[in-house]
Amino acid sequence: MKKSILIAAMFMLFGVSMSYSQVFVGDVNINELGIKYVQLIAARASKFGGDIKAYYVDYGQEIKLKDVDKIKDADSKFIEFKSPMAALNYMYSKGWRYVNLFGTEIGNKLCQVYLLEKKE
Repeated sequence: MKKSILIAAMFMLFGVSMSYSQVFVGDVNINELGIKYVQLIAARASKFGGDIKAYYVDYGQEIKLKDVDKIKDADSKFIEFKSPMAALNYMYSKGWRYVNLFGTEIGNKLCQVYLLEKKE
């Protein structure tokens, strides 16, 4: 009986560690790249402001602010966030911590850029 409980606990811990380590940007699991920093980009509708329309991750690739730069789940479905804080909390739960925030214009969009660091 004790062995079966121990084995079940090991499988649960393995499942938790596997879900913890997966952040897909396009088809790339950025947690497996060995990188230390990424930028979470909250893009507004235009350079004049408006609601945030999408969230993108820059991990060193050529950033285009297209679907290929959006966060996906393990089933390749785009993850929609209701606010920047929801996106930050998601990234924190996946092993990234907030470092800094700045605003900039990328293309024709006004963006909030959150610098995130991989937790040790």
